[in-house]
Amino acid sequence: MKKSLIPWVTAFFLVGCDGQAKTDLLEQLRLKFEQDKELADYQISAEEMSECVGDKITKKIEGFPGSPKRSKIINAYTKLVRVDPNADFRPVLKETAEIFGSVGESHEAAGSITMANFECVGELVTARPREGDEG
Repeated sequence: MKKSLIPWVTAFFLVGCDGQAKTDLLEQLRLKFEQDKELADYQISAEEMSECVGDKITKKIEGFPGSPKRSKIINAYTKLVRVDPNADFRPVLKETAEIFGSVGESHEAAGSITMANFECVGELVTARPREGDEG
């Protein structure tokens, strides 16, 4: 009986690790989007936007949920999101290069966050009912 529980407990623990990394990413995204005045113009909440962008980022990451490598990559994305837009970005690119493979790949990861932002704004605005639409 105890032996049959070990795989389930292990799987639960691994998914929980990925869950914490994703929770941290979503929190950083939410904090960033709360500062974005343009989202209010489009009637998009910081929560909606962070969920959409977070899902797009994490769906592209290889590996199964909970794997240590996957959690490290999610944490690296969180570091990229956390960077102040007015600060020097190069130290963070160098720091995350160890995880992404190179500074160039870190730069691509940062670019993918920007692309996810644009995609999500488009998707969320399109999903809204237009004025005058019934129903």
